[in-house]
Amino acid sequence: MGEVLKGAARGAVRRIQWVERTTPAQGDGLARWLYEQRDPEVPLEGALGRSYLELMDSSAQATREHEVIVAVQVDAMLLRNDGRERASRR
Repeated sequence: MGEVLKGAARGAVRRIQWVERTTPAQGDGLARWLYEQRDPEVPLEGALGRSYLELMDSSAQATREHEVIVAVQVDAMLLRNDGRERASRR
């Protein structure tokens, strides 16, 4: 990450901001996946099925959704000056 910030500091980037957010997941994603993707020939009533359903129930409480938003502010004046410098080098 440091190299990215260092490279951005030499250009027209004025500001980089990131916001991370973690919230409890709805918890129904695993159940939805199981019922949509499972092999219907494998019964859920057996020991294996019950064990998997118990695991899903216990993990639903710990499941989190993560979201990262990155905002970049560019200085238009520096961007124009950088473009002129590159054009003059040609």
